[in-house]
Amino acid sequence: METTPTLQAYRVGESLQDRMKILRGLLWSPRNGLQNPTMLALARRVTNGCRGRDAMCELRTIYQFVVTNVRYTGDMASIDTFSAPLRTLQMGGEDCDGHCLVNAALAIANGFQAKARITSNRGVTWDHIYCMVGLPKGRIERWIALDTTLARSLGDASRFSHEPPRAKYQDFELGRP
Repeated sequence: METTPTLQAYRVGESLQDRMKILRGLLWSPRNGLQNPTMLALARRVTNGCRGRDAMCELRTIYQFVVTNVRYTGDMASIDTFSAPLRTLQMGGEDCDGHCLVNAALAIANGFQAKARITSNRGVTWDHIYCMVGLPKGRIERWIALDTTLARSLGDASRFSHEPPRAKYQDFELGRP
């Protein structure tokens, strides 16, 4: 019997650390995150068409997969909601938090290091989050943005590695909670 995905609403204070603690917990969740064998198998299948050690192919493929399979949606009734990566994929849509976690999960499962970049458009409030992935694997020399919310349409890969304009940002490691 298949279970219906559930959505959990979390109330977070003004602290970005509070938000990141929740997001890390969802990313590494045994039930619907990186510790779930279904999520790990999916992550490997997504990049299966890339040649060995072709990191840019893997990242482009992850980007394209998320753009194609996760529609950008806003939060319900202005309540900040968060979903684990597998739940986001099951539901087929999520806001920037969900996009960030799916990109991070797919990248980390394929051997990349990932971090979350939280940005402020005008420097007043924290408005957006997206995934940054380190290249090359193992000894990072640069970071690539995976912001799949920037795609203009389903299947649009033209915005790969683009970052939105911002007044300020903070990066947070996505290692275990």
